[in-house]
Amino acid sequence: MFSAKDMHQFVKDILNECLSRLELCTSPANANMPVNERHKLQGSLCGIIGVCIEKCSAEDITLELADRLMQALLLVVKDTKSSTLSEGYYAICKLTTVMDSVFHYNNNSNTYHAMFESSQYLWMLSCTSKSLTLDFNSSSSSHTCLCFFNKA
Repeated sequence: MFSAKDMHQFVKDILNECLSRLELCTSPANANMPVNERHKLQGSLCGIIGVCIEKCSAEDITLELADRLMQALLLVVKDTKSSTLSEGYYAICKLTTVMDSVFHYNNNSNTYHAMFESSQYLWMLSCTSKSLTLDFNSSSSSHTCLCFFNKA
């Protein structure tokens, strides 16, 4: 889903502004902000970022922007005590989809997989009915972030 041509630049500007604000919100300099307020702000920013990403094409998201987005979103989803995990993973899934990653289904493990490469990392996303795993690798390190879904 793309934005109207006359709104395209406006959507990209909103995406960049929200990303900058999310980076500020997750920085250690703002650790004195009350936790509930910080989580609420992060959730709202992640939601807006996800919608803006959805309205962009792969050409709109440069590899450098993809790295900034994933690094900021990873800080949100790494905080397992946060109430914003779903919004963070929502934006990550939107970015993975826009970056022309096709989700492949593995019958043996009942898992969907997607990956894309940005300027610094190889991002891999795996999803089952019970969990979502995000792995990212660079030339110097490897990390995994895991989220389990609760059934209501």
